[in-house]
Amino acid sequence: MRRLALITLLLWPAPAAADWPDAIGPFTVGDDAASLRLSGMAQLQLDVERPGEAVLRVRRLRPIARASFAGGLLGATAHLELAPGQAELIDLFVEARLDPALRLQAGQLKVPYTAYRQQSPTRLALVDWPVTSRWFGAERQLGVTATGALGPVGYAFGAFGGENRRAAHARELPAFYGEDATTPSRLSDLGAPESPHLELFARLEHAHPDLDPASQMDARGGELRHLVAASVAWDTAPTARRDLLLRVAPELWVQAHGLSLTLVGHLALFEDATGAPRPAGMGALAELGWHAHRHVELTLRVARVDLTAALRADAARHAARLEPRDADAHAAWEAQYGDAGTLRATQEVALGVNVLVIGRSLAWRSDVAWLRVERTDGARDALRFRTQLSLAF
Repeated sequence: MRRLALITLLLWPAPAAADWPDAIGPFTVGDDAASLRLSGMAQLQLDVERPGEAVLRVRRLRPIARASFAGGLLGATAHLELAPGQAELIDLFVEARLDPALRLQAGQLKVPYTAYRQQSPTRLALVDWPVTSRWFGAERQLGVTATGALGPVGYAFGAFGGENRRAAHARELPAFYGEDATTPSRLSDLGAPESPHLELFARLEHAHPDLDPASQMDARGGELRHLVAASVAWDTAPTARRDLLLRVAPELWVQAHGLSLTLVGHLALFEDATGAPRPAGMGALAELGWHAHRHVELTLRVARVDLTAALRADAARHAARLEPRDADAHAAWEAQYGDAGTLRATQEVALGVNVLVIGRSLAWRSDVAWLRVERTDGARDALRFRTQLSLAF
């Protein structure tokens, strides 16, 4: 029987490439009038930054439910993070499609800052987001967005409460000052929204009709295509040491014949202790990708953030004002504020490979990176290896 089974397996025709699926799910119940779509993602990640110090963790475990009513004119989305130790509310919003060229969303959702950050984590070219997103990237807030198109120009405008509801992106400024970034959306301790301070967002973009903005990788192939975008975020009353006053981000995506190039720049202002606007820093991201095969992608990433002397001086002065005279309390102050204002720049240079088993629904991503942190007392280098198995539907 074993020989017969082996012979049958060897002689059985392999499925044609056209029969191999490109996606799993999502799963939908209902009809055109009203429906419920269930999707989600699970990611298991191994991270090694020092020999013998490996971290194996559930990086993401996210169920997502999207309801649609009135033939798709109205909808609602609930998106949770249930990974061990980091259960959070990600998204909770309602939306209305008032016109094919106008969609309104209200609730807790990702702010419309850069097309790059609108991608799902399952669509990234490497294992995870770059260092630029941790400094300047968009995060969830409470507010309203309007997205659509005016002729060939797409737009996204948003008015938000100014408080990051998660500490995953745009989180490094508090740490630079020696403060903790808050996560009001933790399910174990949901925090009430703070008093709103209006933050306004705008993004304008022009894209080739055959370019898919959901992913920067060129899985479709074809002739030269582009996306050009510019984003602005203005906090009308930024919270000191936590919020940037102004962020500006130009973008360029270019795709052709399986090759892709993504460029994103960042410029930022902050308010110093006197309330005066000062330059905070700049960031740059470049990702060169190659969709080499239906099941294989290669990507080179270079990302860097440079901080200004004005920002470093403001953080150092803040730490000095809090330095205690009591020698017994000085050790605790040193642990929290000793590095405040010392960071000059941080960068990563990474090479990644994606094995797309079933499109981006079942993928194995790996990357190796050279990391550099430049401080006032010198530079520190490290190597990082990450590998991640991702299931999405």
